[in-house]
Amino acid sequence: MGPDDRRAADLVLNGPNEVLQIEIERALVDLQAQVRAAQLKREALAERSSEPVRLILPVPDTRRARAVLAQYEELLARALPVRSKAVWQAIRRGDAVGGDGVLFVRGQRH
Repeated sequence: MGPDDRRAADLVLNGPNEVLQIEIERALVDLQAQVRAAQLKREALAERSSEPVRLILPVPDTRRARAVLAQYEELLARALPVRSKAVWQAIRRGDAVGGDGVLFVRGQRH
Protein backbone atom coordinates (compact mmCIF):
# COMPACT_ATOMS: atom_id res chain seq x y z
CA MET A 1 0.00 0.00 0.00
CA GLY A 2 2.30 2.64 -1.30
CA PRO A 3 1.62 6.33 -1.84
CA ASP A 4 -0.11 5.71 -5.19
CA ASP A 5 -2.00 2.64 -4.01
CA ARG A 6 -5.64 3.20 -3.13
CA ARG A 7 -6.02 -0.12 -1.32
CA ALA A 8 -6.25 0.29 2.43
CA ALA A 9 -6.85 -2.28 5.12
CA ASP A 10 -9.93 -1.80 7.28
CA LEU A 11 -7.85 -2.29 10.43
CA VAL A 12 -4.22 -3.20 11.12
CA LEU A 13 -3.10 -4.56 14.49
CA ASN A 14 0.63 -4.73 15.16
CA GLY A 15 1.70 -7.46 17.54
CA PRO A 16 5.15 -8.45 18.74
CA ASN A 17 5.47 -11.31 16.22
CA GLU A 18 2.98 -10.59 13.46
CA VAL A 19 0.70 -8.01 11.90
CA LEU A 20 -3.04 -8.66 11.64
CA GLN A 21 -4.72 -7.18 8.61
CA ILE A 22 -8.45 -7.09 9.34
CA GLU A 23 -10.72 -6.92 6.29
CA ILE A 24 -14.34 -6.60 7.42
CA GLU A 25 -16.92 -8.18 5.11
CA ARG A 26 -20.49 -7.45 6.11
CA ALA A 27 -21.97 -8.98 2.97
CA LEU A 28 -20.50 -12.06 1.29
CA VAL A 29 -21.35 -11.24 -2.31
CA ASP A 30 -18.46 -12.78 -4.27
CA LEU A 31 -16.28 -14.51 -1.71
CA GLN A 32 -13.53 -15.48 -4.14
CA ALA A 33 -13.16 -11.87 -5.32
CA GLN A 34 -13.37 -10.55 -1.76
CA VAL A 35 -10.65 -12.92 -0.55
CA ARG A 36 -8.44 -12.11 -3.54
CA ALA A 37 -8.80 -8.34 -2.99
CA ALA A 38 -7.89 -8.79 0.67
CA GLN A 39 -4.88 -10.93 -0.28
CA LEU A 40 -3.64 -8.20 -2.63
CA LYS A 41 -3.87 -5.68 0.19
CA ARG A 42 -1.97 -8.09 2.42
CA GLU A 43 0.79 -8.51 -0.17
CA ALA A 44 1.20 -4.74 -0.37
CA LEU A 45 1.30 -4.44 3.43
CA ALA A 46 3.76 -7.33 3.71
CA GLU A 47 6.21 -5.51 1.44
CA ARG A 48 6.55 -2.86 4.17
CA SER A 49 6.53 -5.14 7.20
CA SER A 50 9.37 -7.08 8.77
CA GLU A 51 6.81 -9.34 10.50
CA PRO A 52 4.45 -11.84 8.85
CA VAL A 53 1.11 -10.30 7.88
CA ARG A 54 -1.95 -12.40 8.72
CA LEU A 55 -5.23 -11.85 6.90
CA ILE A 56 -8.28 -11.96 9.16
CA LEU A 57 -11.70 -11.82 7.52
CA PRO A 58 -14.43 -10.92 10.03
CA VAL A 59 -17.92 -11.87 8.84
CA PRO A 60 -21.32 -11.72 10.52
CA ASP A 61 -22.09 -14.77 12.63
CA THR A 62 -25.35 -15.55 10.85
CA ARG A 63 -26.87 -18.64 9.25
CA ARG A 64 -26.65 -16.95 5.86
CA ALA A 65 -22.94 -16.14 6.19
CA ARG A 66 -22.19 -19.66 7.39
CA ALA A 67 -24.16 -21.11 4.46
CA VAL A 68 -22.20 -18.98 1.98
CA LEU A 69 -18.89 -19.97 3.57
CA ALA A 70 -19.87 -23.65 3.50
CA GLN A 71 -20.00 -23.44 -0.30
CA TYR A 72 -16.33 -22.40 -0.31
CA GLU A 73 -14.94 -24.97 2.10
CA GLU A 74 -11.98 -25.83 -0.15
CA LEU A 75 -11.05 -22.18 -0.74
CA LEU A 76 -11.25 -21.43 2.98
CA ALA A 77 -9.18 -24.47 3.93
CA ARG A 78 -6.46 -23.24 1.59
CA ALA A 79 -6.66 -19.44 1.95
CA LEU A 80 -8.05 -18.88 5.46
CA PRO A 81 -7.35 -22.08 7.41
CA VAL A 82 -7.35 -20.75 10.99
CA ARG A 83 -10.77 -21.26 12.56
CA SER A 84 -12.71 -18.42 14.13
CA LYS A 85 -12.42 -19.83 17.65
CA ALA A 86 -8.62 -19.98 17.38
CA VAL A 87 -8.46 -16.42 15.99
CA TRP A 88 -10.63 -15.12 18.86
CA GLN A 89 -8.51 -16.96 21.45
CA ALA A 90 -5.25 -15.59 20.05
CA ILE A 91 -6.56 -12.02 19.92
CA ARG A 92 -7.97 -12.18 23.45
CA ARG A 93 -4.74 -13.60 24.86
CA GLY A 94 -2.45 -11.36 22.83
CA ASP A 95 -0.92 -14.43 21.20
CA ALA A 96 0.09 -14.82 17.58
CA VAL A 97 -2.70 -16.09 15.33
CA GLY A 98 -0.12 -17.90 13.24
CA GLY A 99 -2.05 -17.87 9.97
CA ASP A 100 -4.94 -16.41 8.01
CA GLY A 101 -8.51 -17.01 9.08
CA VAL A 102 -12.19 -16.18 9.19
CA LEU A 103 -13.57 -14.49 12.31
CA PHE A 104 -17.28 -14.81 13.08
CA VAL A 105 -18.61 -11.66 14.74
CA ARG A 106 -21.95 -11.57 16.50
CA GLY A 107 -24.20 -8.59 16.00
CA GLN A 108 -25.35 -6.35 18.79
CA ARG A 109 -28.19 -7.64 20.85
CA HIS A 110 -30.97 -5.16 21.46
